[in-house]
Amino acid sequence: MFRDKSTIILGAGASKEVNLPTGYELKSIISSLLHYEFDSLGTKQKGDEDLLSSMRIYAKDYVNTQDIYHSLLKAAEHISDALPQVNSIDTFLDMHRDNEFIQMVGKWSIVRSILSAEEKSHLFIPPGKNENPASRKLLESTWYNEFIKVLTARCTKENVKERLSRLNIIIFNYDRCFEHYLFYSLQNCYAFDSDEAAELIKGMDIYHPYGTVGNLPWYERENSIEFGGSVHPGLLPELAHLIKTFTEGTDPDSSQIESIRQAILESSIVVFLGFSYGKENIDLIETGSQHPERNAVQYFGTAKGLSDFDCSSKSSDLVRIADALHKKIILDNQASCVGLFQKYSTALSLN
Repeated sequence: MFRDKSTIILGAGASKEVNLPTGYELKSIISSLLHYEFDSLGTKQKGDEDLLSSMRIYAKDYVNTQDIYHSLLKAAEHISDALPQVNSIDTFLDMHRDNEFIQMVGKWSIVRSILSAEEKSHLFIPPGKNENPASRKLLESTWYNEFIKVLTARCTKENVKERLSRLNIIIFNYDRCFEHYLFYSLQNCYAFDSDEAAELIKGMDIYHPYGTVGNLPWYERENSIEFGGSVHPGLLPELAHLIKTFTEGTDPDSSQIESIRQAILESSIVVFLGFSYGKENIDLIETGSQHPERNAVQYFGTAKGLSDFDCSSKSSDLVRIADALHKKIILDNQASCVGLFQKYSTALSLN
């Protein structure tokens, strides 16, 4: 897999194996968090307290505090009611890209939900515990473990940097599971110290076209928060600025889109894990030109739950990414993320 440049594209389903929500589950969580009900005295009966506190704190900075607060509450109600009828929270935010209150509350709720999900994940380290999560038995049945086995096969400590340099990671999720896992895996497998592991990962080509819920402290101190960390409601808006809508993610002047597309054109293998193949996501990675080695590049992807007909349709969508050949696209509707690595181990191995 790593003989030449390779790209792994991660959708929300890729994090599901470590207990993060899928895109469908995320919109359900957000809809519930933003479903506010108050009694006759104005006391909250339903809805998330932290997000409500964020609205109050934010509104206090304005002369018309009550107007701003009620506009934020109205936005929360709109998001909560409408999410069941759209494909994802991302889709809804892009639909309402000109509504500043929906943008704010929607992005705040994404950060709140993902940080909470990270805390409940198999990768979370409780405060005060000196533990390496990468060594947990629970992770042996995930694609993360299969990935690290491929990465480290016949690779000495001295060659890790060079091997990582041949890998592109495009992460459509808001979480930091991949970086968090790799940070601890490099320490676990090679006895790198934390600074060495951090520098190796910083040197990689890792892209988050829709942003993240914050920087991991070992990666960058600015706008940082621990994996699964709790954030004061007053600071939630600061982290939410790191979340991008589809329109923001495809703006060449303020996104990584050109680098992402170039990464695909330089790859001999492209792997989609837990990816939804939605039109917006395909549009984002479409290169606009033919792959220079289109007869050699191979595409693999999970398509769990899709019918054979839909797999064929999605394959046709993938063709336009870089003028790919149909025969070079394998979408497997039987394989999970870990299953894809296991089933196509020869193609994805170093041998």
